Formats: sequence, C-alpha cells, structure tokens
Amino acid sequence: MDLLSKVSSAITEHRLLSKGDTVIVAVSGGADSTALLHALATLRSEWNLTLVAVHLDHRLRADSPDDARFVARRAAQLGVESVIEAADVQMLARRRKLSLEEAGREARYALFARLAGERRAQRIATGHTLDDEIETVLMRLLRGDPWDALGGIPMKRPLGAAEVIRPLLSVTREQIRTDLSARSITWREDPSNRDLRFARNWIRLRVLPALERKDAGVRDLLVRFSRAARSADRLLTDLAHRFAAEAAEEGAHLIRLPLDEFRRHPPDLQRRMLRWAVARVTGTTTGLPVVLEDRGLRVAAKGRAGEVADLRAVAVRVSYDALEVTVPQPPAPRGVYRLRIPGTVTAEAFNVTLTAEIVDPSAPVPSRSVDAHEVDLDAASVGRELQIRAWRPGDRMIPLGMRGKKKVQDLFVDDKVPRWDRHRIPVVTDARGQILWIVGRRISEIARITDRTQRVVRLRARNTSNAAVVGLA
Repeated sequence: MDLLSKVSSAITEHRLLSKGDTVIVAVSGGADSTALLHALATLRSEWNLTLVAVHLDHRLRADSPDDARFVARRAAQLGVESVIEAADVQMLARRRKLSLEEAGREARYALFARLAGERRAQRIATGHTLDDEIETVLMRLLRGDPWDALGGIPMKRPLGAAEVIRPLLSVTREQIRTDLSARSITWREDPSNRDLRFARNWIRLRVLPALERKDAGVRDLLVRFSRAARSADRLLTDLAHRFAAEAAEEGAHLIRLPLDEFRRHPPDLQRRMLRWAVARVTGTTTGLPVVLEDRGLRVAAKGRAGEVADLRAVAVRVSYDALEVTVPQPPAPRGVYRLRIPGTVTAEAFNVTLTAEIVDPSAPVPSRSVDAHEVDLDAASVGRELQIRAWRPGDRMIPLGMRGKKKVQDLFVDDKVPRWDRHRIPVVTDARGQILWIVGRRISEIARITDRTQRVVRLRARNTSNAAVVGLA
C-alpha cells in the first residue's frame, strides 16, 4: 500500500476528517510534515477541505528563515494558504523554566489553537509518524512516567474546540522518505535533529539502535506494548470516572470525594479519579503536569485534615472525612454601591456604570429577563435608592413571570453562567435588599411594569473598561 493509500485508510478508519473541514496543517518543512501537506492537498477535493499550512519559526538557528520560505513556497505551489509566524522559543524556555523541546511544543500548539479559533477550523493535522510514537513510548518508560502515559501518541485528541489528528501515525519515516524521493519531492533537513543534547534525538540515534542490535523486533514490541497500555488506560479511566461520579458531591467550584472511598482504590485509579475531579471543577479536559498530580495524590493518600496541595489551576484539600478539589477563586467584590434615583454610579469592581432616571410611563421599554442592558421597573416597587453588589450564597429572587422565589445560584445554572464568572455580575437590589435586577440576566417580578404603574424607573448598564463584564456585550 502506497503512502497516500495509508493516509486515506487512516482517515477513514479513525474518522479523522469530515466533509467540508477546515484543517490547520502543521508544516515544519521536514520530510514528515511535507508528506502530510502533499497528501492532504491531494485528498482536498475528495473531502472538500480548506487547508491552511502553518509554520512557526523557533529562531533557534541562523538559517531557520529558510525553512519558513520553503514552507510558504511549497504551500503556494499546492494552492494552499500559508501562515508563517515566529517565536522566541529560547526566551520562552527561560521564562517558563522549560526545556527547548517543551517550550517549542508549547509555542506551536498555542499558535495552532489560536489559528484554529480564528479560522473556525475543525482539525489540526500534525506529521507524527510511527517512529515518533515508538520514541515517545521508550522515552516515557525511561522517564518513569505513569502507566497511562505509556499508550503512546493518540491518533486524535481535542485541542480547544478543534481536534488534533495524526494521519501519518501508522507510517514509518523510512516509508515517507522513500515515497517523497520516488516522486522527486524535496524537503528541509533540520541539523538540530542530530543534536544529542535533546532527549528524543538521544533515544532515536543511540538507545533504539542499541536495543535493535539485541532484538531486531524491538520496535514492534514497543508498538504492541503501547497499544496494550492504551487499552488498559481506557478501562481504568472508565472505572475511575464511574467510581468518582457515584461518590462525589458537587458544589460551587468544588468536588468532594469521601476520603475512605478514594483511599480504598489503588493508585492508578486514584490518579484518574483526581483527574476527573479536576476536569469537573475547571471545565476543561486539559490535564495537570504529572509532577503536580503526584503532589495532589500524596496529600490525598496520606494527608491530615486541613492539609492542602496547591496545584496551580486547582487546590486539593483534606477536609475531615472528604477530599476536596477546588478552583481558587478571586475574592468577590466587597461592599455596596448606592444609586439615588435619578442618578448615576460607577461600580468599579464590576467595570460598569449604572444610570437611573424617571421616564414617561406611557412608552416603557418592555421588561426583558435575559441579556437586557436596559430595563424599566415600577418606581413604586423600586423606592428612592438602589444598591449594587455581588451575589451572595443564599440569595433568592422572584424571576419575571414566576410566582415563587428561586435561588440566584440556580438561575446562574439555568443560564449556563460559569462558576468563576458569577461574582463578576452585579446585582441590583432595593433598600431592603430585595433583588430587582441581575444585570444583563434577569429582572424581578416584584418590580415589573403593570397597568397600575404610574411612574417608571429606567436602569441602564454600561461597560466602563476594556475588561469583560459578564452579560454585557
């Protein structure tokens, strides 16, 4: 089977593409990514694809601009749009305390994710090969990574709203170079790929050849091992998620797992239960670095009541009989802003200015309950002074059109307001503390305009800075 047939087969078997997809194609200029670009360009009409070739100059070599020019020319020859950008990877590595490899990868994927969002791309295609997977598995084995990391490189995975796909993952580098040479297709060679200071190069150029001298079939063994590890990981992950979901209590920014239940499971399940909890409270599937996971697991497994592990994105805390996973929240704006009627007040903590005026009741703005930046309320129900503050646990109101009170927290859930955004939404109350308006979201039944309304108070909310105000466009 030739290279194009293998790519086409992988796309179909693993459902890597859908008709009409926009695909960000990562192109370094090397043989693998060049082969990927040519293959997708050939399949473009069959799948009705829109392709965007993307290259990031890492500025690590004096001749790296030549790679960028090569990619731009090759894309143009194939009738593919190209996007060429540059990043100071060395500075990023120093600032983030990463290796050059890690910093380069971080910079590339940040670019891919941003462009995918800007272009509304469904797929991000990378040129990872079977050799890359073998090297990755061996490198992780030698590094002592946990079992779930030994499943190699996935054929596809989410990245933001898009999906990273690897159509060349069942193809070897040798097959790619043979195919390109047979078709007289040139590529760029990166001399840093032979630099033994990089761990992957050392694995590829020294460790694997040494292993192959002992056992010529070691590559096949590593592939089979990674497939078995991936299968085991899926089983363990499903079990862990089921155990965690059955035992967990969920609150605002919080997951509580019974400590006895958590600790009775083996470490591999505990790790996956912790990941489940982190994903639930953060709302993202982006995992934590292994070193941070290990820190959280140490506290979870042996910590005393009150002990906390700060994992940057989340905190893991032992609380008497429970393990709590929480998202650190910025403090809610304190204090109360007062608004005389008529009048104007700027609530700096919310980046919003509110204006109240008396208007002709004969032509009021219709009372609106969602995404309203301007509302009319019955003056007799409002009083002479309004208060603006953050919502508080236990707050209740009677939403427009309803008879009974409802928790504000439940209204936020109904409106799908993320937990971390809720304290940024100003709440307008009367002098007695009754909620009249959740700005940009809901107004209260108690202040609605009726046939008996004699005077109308019009409230307007306006964003006063470049910072986002939740609910205000």
